[in-house]
Amino acid sequence: MIESITRSFETSATPLPEGVSPKWAAIIFSRWYFGLLPLVTALFLLFLPVVFRAWQRETSYVLRQRYVFVTVLPSTAIGLLMAMLTRYISADQITTFTTFSLLIYTAVNFITAFRGGFSEARLGGRLWRALLLSFCLFVIIVVAAIMTQIFAVVSMALYYS
Repeated sequence: MIESITRSFETSATPLPEGVSPKWAAIIFSRWYFGLLPLVTALFLLFLPVVFRAWQRETSYVLRQRYVFVTVLPSTAIGLLMAMLTRYISADQITTFTTFSLLIYTAVNFITAFRGGFSEARLGGRLWRALLLSFCLFVIIVVAAIMTQIFAVVSMALYYS
């Protein structure tokens, strides 16, 4: 992962402060990114129950929040393991690995929602609700990752200015 970010700093036109190597900038960026990613993702997940109301009955915000967090719990555990594996992934394979990881998270979220969150609905109702929730969670993961990258770059700029 660090190799991939180092390559990005080397090939981009991003000016680094004097005495800061692209590898050191990649390490600092990774620290900011992996430190902020859980917080940004959690904030987005707190917002999801406000707009996602496809449960089979009228529920309170707190109950919808519980359903969302129970749905993402298995994929979060898998994501933790996948994040630890990124250390062993080469810079050439990081995009493939990240795409594969996103597909796994989405599939696990779908299976969890289908089997648990919508258990009172019929098969068709469970299917479309689980698909919709897993798609919403996919969008949240991608948007949270992009926002975290922006925050990490801004934090680095402020740190080095």
